[in-house]
Amino acid sequence: MTHSHDLSQAHEITLDIDGAKVFPELGILKKQAPTNGGFLWITTGSPPGSVAQPGPNYVTFSIDWLGVTPWIASCSITEQSPDGTPHVGAAYFDTLSVQLDQPGQFIRVVFNMEWQWPLPTFAMIIIGYM
Repeated sequence: MTHSHDLSQAHEITLDIDGAKVFPELGILKKQAPTNGGFLWITTGSPPGSVAQPGPNYVTFSIDWLGVTPWIASCSITEQSPDGTPHVGAAYFDTLSVQLDQPGQFIRVVFNMEWQWPLPTFAMIIIGYM
C-alpha cells in the first residue's frame, strides 16, 4: 500500500536557517568535518512572521551549506517560546514525514499541528553524515 501526503492543502512555513545552531561545533561550516562521519544536531526556529497554522504544514531545509554528505535525517517539531527556544505547550505536533533529498541537499518535514491558533515553530534536526 502506498500513501502520499497532498501538500496542496498544507501551509508552508520557513525556519531561520541563518540562525541555526549546529552541534557539535566541528568546524562544519568551514567544511572541516571529520571524514569518518558522525551526527549533527541542528536547532532552528521561526523567523518573525512565519508560523505554523492549525492542520497540515511543511518546511523545507536547505542543507547544502553543511559541506557534508547526509545519509539520514530525523526531525522533531515543537512550539517556539518568545525567547526563540523550544517550548512544550498545549499544542500537539504530529510529524508525518521527514524526507532527505541527498542529491538536492535538502530535508522536507511534513507535520500536523493540532491547536486553534497559528504558533511560532521550532525544529530539532539530527543528520547522520559521511
